[in-house]
Parts: sequence; structure tokens; C-alpha cells
Amino acid sequence: SLKENETKDVITLEATDLDNDELVYSLKGKDAQKFDVNETSGVVTFKTIPDYEAQHSYSITTVVSDGKFSPTQDITINIKNVNEQPVFTSENNTTVDENIATSALTLTADDTDTNDTLTYSISDGDSSDFSVDSASGDITFNTAPDYESSKKSYTFKATVTDAGGLNTTKDIIINITDEAEKPTLVNFSKTIKDNTPSGTSIGNISFNNQGSAILSFTLTGTGSSDFKIANDGEVTTNTTFDIVAQASYSLTLVAKNAKGTSTPVTFKITLTETEKEGKLIDGAMEGVNYETNNGKKGTTDHDGTFK
Repeated sequence: SLKENETKDVITLEATDLDNDELVYSLKGKDAQKFDVNETSGVVTFKTIPDYEAQHSYSITTVVSDGKFSPTQDITINIKNVNEQPVFTSENNTTVDENIATSALTLTADDTDTNDTLTYSISDGDSSDFSVDSASGDITFNTAPDYESSKKSYTFKATVTDAGGLNTTKDIIINITDEAEKPTLVNFSKTIKDNTPSGTSIGNISFNNQGSAILSFTLTGTGSSDFKIANDGEVTTNTTFDIVAQASYSLTLVAKNAKGTSTPVTFKITLTETEKEGKLIDGAMEGVNYETNNGKKGTTDHDGTFK
């Protein structure tokens, strides 16, 4: 018997001849073509190292000849199964789209030992961000990856172990792809003067637009046409405001890109009346108490002017 995977050497044939004739060795039989024999020394070797999983035993017939007589002997060579190390067949690197799913990759391995049970595990690096099914080799993210708020790539070690305790370990790299997402906005609030002219820039919308250009901003509500919003988020007036006609605006704002429409936010504008100068017309004098039409109170100066 011989162990698999170890050697090509099989046996050395030996024979004696009382006549001291030169002896020549040869092989025949169903498996003879799988061996070589040195016809002079009698050394028999496998042509390829034996593998238990490929063939468990071999039968050959050995022949020794002195030129006149050719006796034979049948030989059976049994191969012993040896536990062999499993080998990974899955890729070392993979790429996963952000936000799509938690599945990362599936580990696969090959073990030439028949019906051997393989167990998968992960360790080191970013392994705490994942879970692994020890039987199937499926690796999943504990939380779906987000390119913007988490890591751009993950590394860890993967190990496959057979029932006999032999194992193989390799490094794994999982890269995250940045995917376009619908925009997100924050509430917008401004206070402006009631006589602000049309075409005046009054601020910028704060937005997060991941991976896709803004296609449009949309305002809805009473007076929404009094404002324009450029695709870069700049807000400009589209009318000359009159506090008497409308003192404030409470509108709804959304943004849209190729991936969808944002969650609505509040767009709020409050108007303040511009302070005006004036004079007491009748009996102008210093020290008169007054109140303007925008509610400001005070006392006139030396020539009756109030501000």
C-alpha cells in the first residue's frame, strides 16, 4: 500500500537465476500502462503520482525473463487516502453597489477528498462588518454599505477548513461603487426687505446631490412664482415685494434628479418693512412724540424730522 500524492516509487522487482543469465523485467496487465519499469534494475514507478480520488488500487502483472523462461507474478497496489487541503475557487476581490443589498459575496472552495465537509469563517480587518454562513460561504453586510457615509472598501481574511482540520486562508477585498441617489434638502428660511427688487439673489438652497445632477427645483404654494431657483440652488426674487400685499411666504420645496424626487422641505420667507424718513407736516417742532406707519416710535429732532 502507498499513500496518495507522495511518491512515484512503487516497488523494486527482484529475481534470481541459477544460470546467472541476464534478467529482463517487464509489466503487463490492465494497469500496466500507468507504470514504468526499468528492465535491468526492476524498479517500478508510477507515471504520475497516484491520487486516491482518481483510483483506489492498481493491478499489474510483473514478468522476468532470462531469454528462455518468463515467469510472472500478479501484484495489487492499494492507495491510501490522505486528507488534502481545501482550495478556494472564489475570487479574492469583488465590487458591490452601495445601498442596493446586503449580499457581499459567496466563498467557494474545492476539496478533492470525497464527501468532505467544508466550513467557512472570516477574521481580522473589517470582518466585524459582515456575517458569514459557515456552511454555504455566503457573506453579507450587517448594514447595507453607503459610499458617502461609510467605507469605500473593506478587507478581511477568509478561511475554509475541512473535516480533518486542514485549512486555507486568503485575503478578501470588497470595493463599494458610488451610485446616483435622489437629492436631499434642508429647510430654507430667509428674512428680506419689502422693497427688494426682482432679480435679487437672497441665498442658496442647501442640498446633497449624490452622483446625479439636479434637474430642477420646484416650489409650490401661494406666491411660489415670486421666486426662482437655479439648478445650482441659488434663490432669486421674481417680483418686487409689497408687505401690504403679502407679508410672508410658507412654501414647499422639492428637488429632482435622474434618480428621483427629494422629500419635501419648507421654504419660508418673511418680509420686513423698510424704515422710512418723514416730517411732521403741521406745526413741525422738536420733541413731538410720533409713531410711523411701520410701528416705529420716537421723538422728533430739532427741525421736526423723524426717523
